[in-house]
Amino acid sequence: MKSFVKLTVILSIVTIINSCNHSTEPEPQPGRRDYVWKFDTLKLKNYDFLILTKIWANSANDVWTIGFGNNSRNYIWHFDGNRWSTDSIPRSISPTGLFGFGSNIVWIGTTNGSFWYFNGYGWSEISKHSISGFDRIVIENIWGTAPNNVYAVGFAENYKTSNFKAILMKFNGTKWDFITIPDIKLSLQNIRQQKNTGLFIISAYNLAGVNNNNRIILYNGTDFTEIYAGNSSTTIYDMNGEVYITMGRKIYKILNKQLTL
Repeated sequence: MKSFVKLTVILSIVTIINSCNHSTEPEPQPGRRDYVWKFDTLKLKNYDFLILTKIWANSANDVWTIGFGNNSRNYIWHFDGNRWSTDSIPRSISPTGLFGFGSNIVWIGTTNGSFWYFNGYGWSEISKHSISGFDRIVIENIWGTAPNNVYAVGFAENYKTSNFKAILMKFNGTKWDFITIPDIKLSLQNIRQQKNTGLFIISAYNLAGVNNNNRIILYNGTDFTEIYAGNSSTTIYDMNGEVYITMGRKIYKILNKQLTL
């Protein structure tokens, strides 16, 4: 009788282990792998030059890119599926942040604290912001989950004192406002939000440092928690509600508020 009980227990354990190791849930289907990349050239006038810094796509036929050079008429370009074009309008801006939600909802942030908006017909300045004691605000990146839930990150800078601090802003569907955050001497580079935890993951850079300048910060709506400081450059992305951080040749995600491979 005892042997029968022992055998039953062993078989039950084996069954449980096998059940755990062989999930009945279907494996996610891999994405397409039949993309064809090709080089393209932006045609500039005369002796103009341009360095592209950001790109955002609504679809394969609706792509925007921004950059800087020696003539502001070249700073904003659009791809319609066939060719790249610019409206060639000079603007007193240097665009740095780019994000959108559709063909008529596209945002640009700049190095002078202004936000520009594309409504499907043309670009216009929506607002310009400043902070007392600082000469300018630089918007490094823009990201959001909906047209009325958009975030911008960057830094404020004082030329004379070389002082600077991190800034975080939000667009609520009506206007852009600063979010009160801890006073830290960093440039916030990019921002994403974990869907399951609500945590914001922010990449940052110490403009005045000489070592361990790259940072990864968690923001819970009140406090900043630094979980990485090092020399490896970092970039953050989001996919299906999860946030991924590239660092060197490795890809991490945040698990229990820690970087996890």
